[in-house]
Amino acid sequence: MTCPVSACDLREPIAIQRETLTPDDRGGQVKTWTTIESPWAKVEDRTGRERDYGQQQQAESVYTVYIRYTDVTVKDRLVIRGENFNIRDIFPVDFKNQWQKIVAESGVGT
Repeated sequence: MTCPVSACDLREPIAIQRETLTPDDRGGQVKTWTTIESPWAKVEDRTGRERDYGQQQQAESVYTVYIRYTDVTVKDRLVIRGENFNIRDIFPVDFKNQWQKIVAESGVGT
């Protein structure tokens, strides 16, 4: 099997963010998103659909994102062109820990 991505395909700057707890001014903590890495990626649009959320229609888009192997989990999120994407699945592309395929979804609560 050949790899579906090469270094020259990485044209989209993205951010990988992880939820962290930050101290607030009252001695408590608030959840914030911190950028842990800013790799270049190959981003492909897979599908788009609308679903009912409460009594409103909400648009969702699913993307396939290819990046060089890194420590990313489904608890993290991606930011692509200023839009937040939940990570749904992560797959190794070549089983050599060189590339990862990430399925990410926009239009849902993060």
